[in-house]
Amino acid sequence: MRANRKVYSPEGYLNFRSDWFNSKSDFQNPGMYKQPTPKNLNRYGITIEQWRDHTGVTGSDTEIWLGRLGLFPQEIENYLAGKTFDWYKHNFRTGIIHDHTISFSGANDRVNYYMSVGYLNNEGLRHGDDYQAIRANLKLDGKVNKYLSIGANVNFQDRKSDGIAVDWNNQLANSPYSLPVDDEGDLVLYPMGYNGLNGGWNYEYEKQFRERESGATVLNSILTAKVTLPFNITYSFNFSPRYQFDHYRNFESSEHPEWKTSHNGYVRRYQTKRFEWNLNNIINWDYTLHNKHHFNVTLSQKAEEYRSWHDEIMARNFQPNDALEFHNTGNADSSQSSFSSSDTHSTADAMLARLFYSYDQRYMITASVRRYGYSAFGTSNPRATFPAIALAWLFTNEKFWNWPSMSMGKLRLSWGKNGNRSLSDIYTALSNLNVEWADGSAKTQGYIDPSTGALVEYQALIIDRLANPNL
Repeated sequence: MRANRKVYSPEGYLNFRSDWFNSKSDFQNPGMYKQPTPKNLNRYGITIEQWRDHTGVTGSDTEIWLGRLGLFPQEIENYLAGKTFDWYKHNFRTGIIHDHTISFSGANDRVNYYMSVGYLNNEGLRHGDDYQAIRANLKLDGKVNKYLSIGANVNFQDRKSDGIAVDWNNQLANSPYSLPVDDEGDLVLYPMGYNGLNGGWNYEYEKQFRERESGATVLNSILTAKVTLPFNITYSFNFSPRYQFDHYRNFESSEHPEWKTSHNGYVRRYQTKRFEWNLNNIINWDYTLHNKHHFNVTLSQKAEEYRSWHDEIMARNFQPNDALEFHNTGNADSSQSSFSSSDTHSTADAMLARLFYSYDQRYMITASVRRYGYSAFGTSNPRATFPAIALAWLFTNEKFWNWPSMSMGKLRLSWGKNGNRSLSDIYTALSNLNVEWADGSAKTQGYIDPSTGALVEYQALIIDRLANPNL
């Protein structure tokens, strides 16, 4: 969607419709969709009587012309009264962004730190498109002693969007001869009049029957440590926990004329909590012997976990009324409402061993083996091993090489195995029970109670997916 899409002026709008209908007639009736001015009649060689008799529509010449262009009675009435409205100007504004940040930083031989707190308020181009965020950040690098250094990067955000933005795609349905209010100044549901085809869309009218808010709270952090050991061995630790909480709440009032018959108030609200973490332990040994033999050995261990909890409510028909909006779903009719939850949990681990060796910075070999595991795979293959090897020759370091145009050149040959864990459903390896059948219905079974002779119904469970232990 382009928020700055240009629209026609009232005169341009009529010219556009006139040209469109005139071209649609395959040029068999040129001029019949043009305003019957003497200049236009003379241009297309027709009389005013021929122009009037083209479609059999009655009324004044202006009413006939506007009717041929597809304008509805309310639009024609507004045209005759000289009333127009600029929907583009009404629903768009100059976007303004307020971004304020306070920060502190400092450094010495032992500690380097940065702290900041910020507030963002974004007023978008469309009315109702408002966004706010509070942010905080802490970065810290410290040297405990000559063997140990630590670091932290913690980021906090609380984002929210309270409001309903203008839907410009709907707003494009309004002509400049439609008005948002009636003669008494009250907002109208159909700016172009109720006509059964296109009554237009009035943002201000719809907004008074809706309430909506959404947002997210996010905490990201990276904690690191590095230990320098004898014999040029280093140990690195990295832990990255992440927390996120999302919420969405939407209310549609029963006072809306078109919603009264479908529901006595409607609420949709959900919340999702996510927690995940990554842990890395790395040991590295880097050693050079006699300035020719270079060894680099890396041992790595990784673990991760992901959890999410999602709860959703769609509530309808509030009793005695929906005055509390989305704040009290307990008053909704349970038979017309739905409640659902969806939780996920996955874990993964990995181990890596890699050896790099080079002789005289000319001949190199790299060998590695990785062992990965992922909880979404079947019980028969929860883990897999991936070896790799590579040979390289840095021929520009040879004594015989003397070509100034190429100062760096390497030939490399490698082989390896790899894999991926991209699964659309992390529970695909498991069998699944469901109450819904293929057609989306919830089938029921039943039996006759011998003591009462009454039919007792119960919902049937089906297996909609077989287990795949070899995944």
